Amino acid sequence: DPQLAVDMFARRRHDLMNKEEWRTLRRLLDLFDRETVEQHADLLLAEAWLRSSEGRTVAYAPLLARIDRLIEMMEAEPLEQGSQASALRLRTDADILRSQLLLVSGQPRAAIELAKATITRIPQDWQAAGSFLIFSLAGAYQMTGDLAQALVVLRDAQASPHAYPSVFHVRTLAAQCMMHWIAADLPGLLQTTVQMSSLSDQLGLVEMRAWAAYFAGSAYFQWDELERAERSLQPVVQQRAATSSVVYANAACVLALTYQAQGRGNDALALVIAATEHLSSSSATMLPLAQVLSAEIAVRQGDFVTATQWAIRETRPAPLVPAFYCLAPRLTRARVLLALDQAGASQEALQLLQEARDYYQEIHNTRFLIETLVLLASLHSAENAEIALLDVLEQALVLAQPGGATRIFIDAGTILLEPLETLAARNVAPALVGQICAAVRSEQ
Repeated sequence: DPQLAVDMFARRRHDLMNKEEWRTLRRLLDLFDRETVEQHADLLLAEAWLRSSEGRTVAYAPLLARIDRLIEMMEAEPLEQGSQASALRLRTDADILRSQLLLVSGQPRAAIELAKATITRIPQDWQAAGSFLIFSLAGAYQMTGDLAQALVVLRDAQASPHAYPSVFHVRTLAAQCMMHWIAADLPGLLQTTVQMSSLSDQLGLVEMRAWAAYFAGSAYFQWDELERAERSLQPVVQQRAATSSVVYANAACVLALTYQAQGRGNDALALVIAATEHLSSSSATMLPLAQVLSAEIAVRQGDFVTATQWAIRETRPAPLVPAFYCLAPRLTRARVLLALDQAGASQEALQLLQEARDYYQEIHNTRFLIETLVLLASLHSAENAEIALLDVLEQALVLAQPGGATRIFIDAGTILLEPLETLAARNVAPALVGQICAAVRSEQ
C-alpha cells in the first residue's frame, strides 16, 4: 500500500533528522518512485531537508512551490480535525525551510517575521527542525545588526523544555558558534565549541562534533595558533566518510591554509587535490569551495597560472550573498587580481572590494569585512595611496581587536608592516599590531 508506506515514512522522518541519520533518510526516500514523491508533501519535504543538509538551500526553492500547492489542495478540501492538523504540520515544516531560504538569500526582516510566526507551531519532538528555525531567527537578527538579540534568542533556546541535553541544544550551540564566527568574536566562539563538543560526545552526534572541531580550528587559525588549529581540524578531514560534505569541505579549506601558513606547501597542495577529488564524486555543491581553495593556495605559493585559470573559469564575480562558509569567492578573485599587479586587474579588484565592503557592512558580517578591508589596504599600498591605506587598515584593526584575529593581517605579508607600525604608534591596537608584525617577520 503506497499510502501506508508514505505514512510510515512521515512518522519516522523527524526522528531520523533528530539522530542526524541523513543517509538513512536518503535511502528510505529513494525507495519511492519520482511520481509518488511528487504527489506527497511529506516526501517532498524530506527531499528539501536533505538538500538543506547538503548545503543546497537555494536548490529546494522549487520544491517549496510544489509543497505549497499540495498543502493548498489539502486545505481547499473539507477537512476532518486530523486532516487539518496534518495540513498545519506540513505548513509548519515548509515555513521552517522557507525561513532558511529567506536568510541565505539576504532577506533578514522577512525571515524574522516568518520565524516568529512559525516558532509557536513547532512540535516539541521536532528537535532538529526546531533548531534550524532558531538559527534562521538568530541569523536574521544578526544580519540586521542586532547581534545582542541574536544571542538572546540562542541563549533562551538553551532553556527550552526539551530534555537536556538534546540535539536541539547542540544545534542551537552550533548556531551560536556561527554568530560568534560572523562577528569575529573568537573567544566567544571557542568557549561555545567546548560546550558543543562535550554535548555532542554525550549524545553521539558525530556531525555536530565535527562542526565543533571545525569552529575551534577556525578560531585557532585566526589567532595564528597553527598547531592547535591542525589538531582540531585533522580528525574532521580524516573521518570524512562519517560527516557531511559541508563540514568536510570547510575543515579541509582551513586545514590546507594552516599547512600553508606553517610552511608546509606540499601538504597544502596534497590536501587541495584530495579534497577536490573527493568532492568531485560526492558533492557537486561543495566542489566549488575546493576550487576556491585551490586558487587561494596557488596565489599564496606564487603559482599565478593556476590562480588565474580559476579566475578565468569564473567568468563572472561571485554574487554578493550572506557568507556562512570559510572562504568568500569574491574576495579570492580580488586576491588573485591583486597578485597579478596589472592596471586592469587592480581596477577590477578595487570595484569588487568596494562592493564587498559595502555589502558586508550592510549585513554586519565582521569576519569578511575585516578581510575585505585588509585586501583594500594591500591594494592602496601597491598604489602608494597612503591616506586611504591607513584609513581602511585602521578600520580593520578596530574591528579585529576585540576578538584578537591576526591571521587575516599576517597573510597580507610584509606590504603592510610599515603602515601597521605607523598605526600602532598612534595607539591603534598596539598589542594586536605587535603580534601581527612579529608573526610576519618570523615567516620571512
